[in-house]
Amino acid sequence: MPCFEAGSLTILSFLPIKAKNFVGKEIAVYFLKWNYDGVLPTCSVVYELEPYFDRIEFRKEEQKVQRLQELCEVFNEIAEQINQNGFPNLCPKNHKDPYETYPLFHLAKCRHIGVVEVGCNAIVGGNWVNQPEALREGYPKPRKLRDLLVGYLNLNEELKDTKSLIPPIPVYKIMDDYFCEEGNHRLYATRLLGFKTIKAKVMEYDYISFLKETRLYRPAGSESSYIAKPAEGGHFHCTKFLNFRQNNTRH
Repeated sequence: MPCFEAGSLTILSFLPIKAKNFVGKEIAVYFLKWNYDGVLPTCSVVYELEPYFDRIEFRKEEQKVQRLQELCEVFNEIAEQINQNGFPNLCPKNHKDPYETYPLFHLAKCRHIGVVEVGCNAIVGGNWVNQPEALREGYPKPRKLRDLLVGYLNLNEELKDTKSLIPPIPVYKIMDDYFCEEGNHRLYATRLLGFKTIKAKVMEYDYISFLKETRLYRPAGSESSYIAKPAEGGHFHCTKFLNFRQNNTRH
């Protein structure tokens, strides 16, 4: 049964795994122990292996324990860094505000691409995960981040594939950039783990066609008007034009 040590923050949160050989003799007992002494907990493997004449079965259980220990080391390295230094700023250097970089993009036609692998660093804007640390407003949430790290690592006594069960994050694509409004903890967790890609459900806006079909400027006669013009890097920004009246009166 799960065990809680009185007066401490040590929790044995899962039922121990008892592996048996073909005659029913127990050869291994192991489980994860979580120590909640910081912002994120640390984990270790509590185990007992009993040698038996069936060395093949014994070796299999020994390999499982070794794998669990390796996964605990990965998790603990991240947890200890966060406990000592706080949550790192994983905002990309080329982060962008989609509403400033691609004015009125939400009016463009869009299509669903489906679920694909998207580069973690290709997602450059959206919500708190792609904003500077000062704008994160209390995110990420430790408990949610812990659960996702455990899930992405397949860190469980039976080494079940839990990573594939984590749903894709919803993102939208504008030209070569990706943005996310939801799924921020999932993206933050994959960046912490050093993953190159993340599973995403992608919707793409046809911004180029939108620019060709539409003029992005305020009505003639306003104090200032705006149109979309290519900026450095091939992206589009609102560029200010004063007294933009005479040659652009058609809508």
